[in-house]
Amino acid sequence: MTGCATSAAAAGEFAYETGDRFALECSGSEGRFILPDPLVAGPTAIEEIEDEQGQPVGFAIEAQTGELVLRPGREGAASAALWLEYRQPGSYRLLTEAAATAESIARE
Repeated sequence: MTGCATSAAAAGEFAYETGDRFALECSGSEGRFILPDPLVAGPTAIEEIEDEQGQPVGFAIEAQTGELVLRPGREGAASAALWLEYRQPGSYRLLTEAAATAESIARE
């Protein structure tokens, strides 16, 4: 993974709805992204992530730094902006900018 999105999404103190999205901001290290605090711990914390095809994505959360660390093998998203889409409590989908844009257009 060589590229990172630089836009950050603020996560507020509200209930999330299915389809809410959070931009992942590169932490400066390959495969590492800064998470909004509510996604690190608490009722909206990430427990599982799936890709656009519904397959599990390997990851770790570093609670001390608030970083999402993606396992190797996400090279297809290296130059695209990445988003986490809320599915249900603890469950998120990892989207590339192209996939997020296509889904938004399909919903309109």
